[in-house]
Amino acid sequence: GEDRISIRVEKCVMTPDSDPDYSTHHNLLADGCAADDTVQYHDAPNSLAQRFSFEVFRFNERPTAVVFMHCYIDVCPSDDEDSKCKSGWTSCATESESESEGDAK
Repeated sequence: GEDRISIRVEKCVMTPDSDPDYSTHHNLLADGCAADDTVQYHDAPNSLAQRFSFEVFRFNERPTAVVFMHCYIDVCPSDDEDSKCKSGWTSCATESESESEGDAK
């Protein structure tokens, strides 16, 4: 059943084309963590959902283009304590704080 799996959004990239590998792109999430300063995480109702928001934008190269969102999702067994899904976004806060400290020095 549904309670036996959990998910983690690994990567989300925005493009002005249906091709996720299109040369013009903007990374929202990478390696399961925010790659855009405007990404905010929100509580999810269960392990089958992850919620986040970001500020709307457009591509200067193609300002009238439709924006496509391509997301890659890890699906894990719920009982696997070592899975990527278990760490979720909680592991990201530590990484971004460490990077910020490094930039300030």
